Amino acid sequence: MAKRGRPQKHWAAQAQIQAWGNEVSRRGGLEPSQLDVLFAWREGEYENRLPGERPKTFERILRDSLEPQGRDRRWRSFSELLDAVELHPDYRGTKRIYTAGIWHRMREPTVSPSTLKCNIASLLANNGLARVKPANAFIEQGGVWTGNDPVAVLNRCLQLSIQYMDHLDALELVWLLYLESELVSNHDVRAMVLSLADSLLDRFFSWATPDQYLHNYRLALRSLHEAKLDFSGSEYPTASNLEVVCRWPILPKELVGKITWERSSQLLVALLNPNLSA
Repeated sequence: MAKRGRPQKHWAAQAQIQAWGNEVSRRGGLEPSQLDVLFAWREGEYENRLPGERPKTFERILRDSLEPQGRDRRWRSFSELLDAVELHPDYRGTKRIYTAGIWHRMREPTVSPSTLKCNIASLLANNGLARVKPANAFIEQGGVWTGNDPVAVLNRCLQLSIQYMDHLDALELVWLLYLESELVSNHDVRAMVLSLADSLLDRFFSWATPDQYLHNYRLALRSLHEAKLDFSGSEYPTASNLEVVCRWPILPKELVGKITWERSSQLLVALLNPNLSA
């Protein structure tokens, strides 16, 4: 429960701080008080502290999911803290956990089709992926689609693409694809994307917030189920376009039209089991 006078923080905002704090704690194996010495004080201020004085910044982050409140000018703000930790050679990459787009998605109850389209396109471009017409995906061209379940083809392509992605981007992409699947008349497509989202959320929160794993996982699934497309604007042309495009497979650009359907299965198995030879 939020304290009097303090608005209730969204569960995803709390999980976002937890995930970052947990990764910082894991990286160096330091106690919160040691992390405070290393990062919480502004440059030159640690030496001027009073005996026994410490900000308890990381204790509040790890125990209560609370960002620094800026009550003492000698202590870093949260944005300064993120940067200071990221600059340390042992903690590079930690800021990405906090700034990942998936946290915004989890707090977003509605999204317009045009915004959804842009967000998906950005994720694909940033990860070297492409959405292609079904006939152009594999060497066999259209033959793959006549001899196989279309949902199974979409699933394999998406699973393969995820192996080429940053895990935070992969989770965000599948989240957005589930919202997009609201437009698809084939309910098997929506069920396939939901199953994949469920699996990714399960793995993500068991790693990111192990102490709050079930709590955050369940709330994330609920947020995903409740999120909707917003058609309040002039969005119907975009929605109509999305309904067609969301049936197109997503593949790494380097593989489009260059592998057979059979080879895609072999490659996926190799990527999921790196100890096996491709």
